[in-house]
Amino acid sequence: MALVSRNVVSLVTLLLLFSVFFSFSEAGMLTVGGKKCSWKLSFSSTGCLKNWTETSRFAVNDTLVWEFDGEADKVLEVDEAGYKSCNNSKPIRSISGPNAKAVLGQSGPHYFISATEENCKKGQKLAVVVVSEKHWRKPAAAPALSPAASAPSPAAETQNGGPAVAPTTGAAVGLKRSLVIMGLGEGFLLGFFLV
Repeated sequence: MALVSRNVVSLVTLLLLFSVFFSFSEAGMLTVGGKKCSWKLSFSSTGCLKNWTETSRFAVNDTLVWEFDGEADKVLEVDEAGYKSCNNSKPIRSISGPNAKAVLGQSGPHYFISATEENCKKGQKLAVVVVSEKHWRKPAAAPALSPAASAPSPAAETQNGGPAVAPTTGAAVGLKRSLVIMGLGEGFLLGFFLV
């Protein structure tokens, strides 16, 4: 009986370690614009893409996927100045083809624009902020602001160069999935050995 108990503990420990490793190593595939928007001028001009970035969380190694006609246009990753001015002359990288993909390999802001300058100026651009793994926890409550400091300023949106981010995608999905898998596995094992 002690041998069975030791094997159960070993197996449960192994499952736990595997699921934790799986949750942090899994990167998300995120379609630019989500289900409501896309990389099209009609959506770009309405602010739909900007809203999508502000309500999504991006993690290191997440992959952005652009679903568009890769023959007619390209996506360029640029620096902040290139993003603000729609300057496509010094791209960091060029992304093209149908279902074009860009891996977000490091934390910090990433800026993407249409390679067609007129499209960029009409709003076909995207700024995302990638958080590092150590910043996934919900931050502590901020100290109360004075009434003057709490009033929104019209330029507050562009002062930091990037959009605000809310947790909705990426590694958090992997963690939830791993916890479900771990729970099902432990339930199966307990049921198997108790019968």
